[in-house]
Amino acid sequence: LYSDNAAFGGYTLEMHWNNPTTIEKIESHDWDLVILQEQSMRPIENPELMYQYADSLCYLIRENGAEPAFFMTWAREYNPNMIEPLAAAYNYCGTNFDSEVIACGRAFQKCKEEYPEIGLYSSDGSHPNQYGAYLAVCMFFSELWQESPIGVDWIFDDTITNEERTILQQCAWDTSLEY
Repeated sequence: LYSDNAAFGGYTLEMHWNNPTTIEKIESHDWDLVILQEQSMRPIENPELMYQYADSLCYLIRENGAEPAFFMTWAREYNPNMIEPLAAAYNYCGTNFDSEVIACGRAFQKCKEEYPEIGLYSSDGSHPNQYGAYLAVCMFFSELWQESPIGVDWIFDDTITNEERTILQQCAWDTSLEY
């Protein structure tokens, strides 16, 4: 199993398309899967640019023998309604580029609605804390392996209790089944 990343803070898919490092990484290895994530506001503020560069990157990824997938991000804590345009943009990419969408944003929404006592955000209200990060990990597990994460013992932060771990695993699996 080999993994790598080209993750630069605040990057758009357009910036990745124009960055030789990203292109070289896509072309340099025999990947099975390349996961794309758009900058958090681009899907809302300018989805057409997201689609344009998602299309270009998906083509390049497939030309190099891999499959593209999309990492759907979450609404900001103070603006939960932004999940709808986010989800619409990622769903468009999944449908139009025949790609998997890892619906972390929908898992955040589900968890916030069903378990509001579990805070998912760091103090900036945008990035995940340990609970949000673990929920995202569980979504990736669910989607990439098509298996339930419920009962997986692995945890990367001991402040997450067994009960919280199970809740986050269940939210991820339920989202995966519903989405």
